[in-house]
Amino acid sequence: MGEIEKVGMVIANSEIAKDTAKKVEELLKKKRIKVCGKIVVGGKLEGRIADAELVLAFGGDKTILQAFHMIKKATPVLGINCGESGYLMDITQKEIVDYLPAIIDKRFLTEERERLEFPSENVPYALNDIVIAPVRSATIMNYNLKIDKDNLWKDMADGVILSTSTGSTAYNMSSGGPLVSNTAKAFAITPINSLKATAPLVVSEKNTITIFGIAAATPCEAIIDGTYRIRVRDSITIKRAPQPALLARIRPSSYVAIGKKNIAEASALSKVQLVKGPPAAKFILKLLELERSMTQKEIIQSTQMPARTVRRALIFLIRNKYVIKNPSISDFRQDVYIYNVK
Repeated sequence: MGEIEKVGMVIANSEIAKDTAKKVEELLKKKRIKVCGKIVVGGKLEGRIADAELVLAFGGDKTILQAFHMIKKATPVLGINCGESGYLMDITQKEIVDYLPAIIDKRFLTEERERLEFPSENVPYALNDIVIAPVRSATIMNYNLKIDKDNLWKDMADGVILSTSTGSTAYNMSSGGPLVSNTAKAFAITPINSLKATAPLVVSEKNTITIFGIAAATPCEAIIDGTYRIRVRDSITIKRAPQPALLARIRPSSYVAIGKKNIAEASALSKVQLVKGPPAAKFILKLLELERSMTQKEIIQSTQMPARTVRRALIFLIRNKYVIKNPSISDFRQDVYIYNVK
């Protein structure tokens, strides 16, 4: 099978991630393995990551997401957790040196994760989800759903989420959508706060999803993985991406473990279930119940919800006194949100 000859690196902008990547790069050079492309998140790309046989992502789930956004072909990406939240990360920064010989020898597993293709060459495939919603918060969107040639429903909602199995544990779940097994060849379609109480739907990866008749008081947009925003007009057609994401792993992932963790975090029996409010607000409140206090940035990173959804949810929670906002002692530029359900 031979050794890997070219490696790419995507590195979170943190000291732990940058130090770990530097150590790994030095070890790779000793093995005469070329780092053909490298980027620190927020910085400038050096070389060509697209030429890599394997991409190493140092950081958390957000870093691995950015790595997949840089490659449309089926190149394996291995996540090295550097002190951030990471369901997709496989090994820690303390383990990477020990596992590096096996990685170089290609002795790792690859898991195929289906992605969604937005009809534009200027945006990456979606690993988690594509959200279609008005650009202005608290605005109702009218839309119709068609699967292949069949018109399924006409709805009024804050928006609609088209989610992969990988993304089903994120915004999809917080909006009341189903948890989909990583091995399922399926996508979830979840209305956001539907006025018609339209239930979520799971469809085959082979289906073509068309959202049409899109109309709202403000323009609407498609948001790819919470990062890329593109204006949409009357209709949009979404299909399975021609190339899946390849998640490289030393150990097989446990769907049961991930599922239990997410279900426990999102819907375990607690006082949070008695709180009335938007699904996103309840999800964030449950997270704060577990963590006790978090900054807005930490909430966005943990939930992978769009920033505006998090802001709206926090405003609701503060107004109803479920959460208290205090200035951060360690960083005066940030506020800390504290769980306050009695």
